[in-house]
Amino acid sequence: GSSTITPDVLVFRADVVQQRPDDIRAFLSAWFEAIEFRYSNPEEANQIIATALGISPSELSEDAYIFNAQENVALFSNESPADTVNLLEAFTTNANYLINNGSLGNQPNLIELLDASFLP
Repeated sequence: GSSTITPDVLVFRADVVQQRPDDIRAFLSAWFEAIEFRYSNPEEANQIIATALGISPSELSEDAYIFNAQENVALFSNESPADTVNLLEAFTTNANYLINNGSLGNQPNLIELLDASFLP
């Protein structure tokens, strides 16, 4: 379904993080503004998304949920709602699975990869 186009995470190369932190903050600001628009104006947002994808609005999944800024902050902390886990726990579980099935050679330093300092 169309929910497969929803990114699970946003990733930036290390050199971009080091050299262009203000651009990352601007990107995230626009990203979260777009999410707020989507939830405040669902019909208009779905029309915009559908047009960009060349599909009808009815083809968009209502199940696709994108976390807003406050929810992202909670996911990076130990304040996640009971029905979610924090990102470090989720990434650790995923990395262990990938190691066990041979897709990943060793456990990456997840603390270095998860940087909440860019969140508003």
